[in-house]
Amino acid sequence: MRAPTIEQWSVRHERWPELVALLEREDQLSWVQLRPDAVVLVAFDEESVLGFLAFFVQEIGPPDECPALGLTEAKVLAFGVREESRRQGVGRALQLELLDRAAALGCYQARSVTSVDREANVRLKLALGFAVTPTIRRLRDGDRPAFVFVKRV
Repeated sequence: MRAPTIEQWSVRHERWPELVALLEREDQLSWVQLRPDAVVLVAFDEESVLGFLAFFVQEIGPPDECPALGLTEAKVLAFGVREESRRQGVGRALQLELLDRAAALGCYQARSVTSVDREANVRLKLALGFAVTPTIRRLRDGDRPAFVFVKRV
């Protein structure tokens, strides 16, 4: 497989419905819908949407009820790769694009939280040099163990 094309898409993109279908299949649509200011990166080829990564920029500190540091971060909302496109560099390409975009936006770091059962995502983040710390994710339907990944950009 050759390297996928990665672009930033909005709801006006002609192939947006394909992305929505993949977001639904990966159970990530609600995360993207939470933030209308999200930057949505899409990996695709001529035939299909291969993966996605959505993030937004936030100040470090106040969202976690801590004092502001005067720094921002790119916080990942959603990330996924079509099952048949996994282990082909799509997720890696999306994560590297995130880091490039975060740096271009003047962010200090990139951060994401993932469920402990998303083993491929955990391995990818570690391979890219993200630091990790365990946490408990407080969700409407209950608490779940998760990992917080952070990387300086």
